[in-house]
Amino acid sequence: MNRLAIALVLPLLAMAATPNEKLKQCCATLKDADKECVDRFCDFNAISQANVSAGRQRKKKEKRIWPSGESNLGAQARRAKAQATRPLVHMRAILNFMSTCGERGPTVGQMWDCASLRHNHEQCCINKGVSGECLKYCTAHKGAPSDYLNYAFCTENFNEIRDCFHEHLDKNEPFKKL
Repeated sequence: MNRLAIALVLPLLAMAATPNEKLKQCCATLKDADKECVDRFCDFNAISQANVSAGRQRKKKEKRIWPSGESNLGAQARRAKAQATRPLVHMRAILNFMSTCGERGPTVGQMWDCASLRHNHEQCCINKGVSGECLKYCTAHKGAPSDYLNYAFCTENFNEIRDCFHEHLDKNEPFKKL
């Protein structure tokens, strides 16, 4: 009787929930996943390009005088350098996730299933500009890619891939790992 009630109510709750809430609902059912990894990383905002790089951005000041006496000397050069190093920041965040959780049993694969719904997101990713080897992270219907080291090469496309997962989860029920 209780299972029937849950089976009837769960789809209604899932449709009312945000994609992030659905992701967390799914992660809450992962019995074999590492608790620390689930608590830290089972969130669409946990490893996003904006979240990772936001902490490194400084508030703009009206005018800055440098030791040379020139104002805003090299501001464009500093911005260009910051843009160039941003992929390294993303890579560190993703590698932090992978190094923390990659060796903790089925955690990464199960969390991947929760985020992707094991759906083929390839067309969505192509529409968002993901190409080449990075498309294998979009074909989630095959499960999580096992070559975790190659995640680093696709960090520039991470938000696009994540957004495809997010958009699909917005329209569908969470993955059930019960």
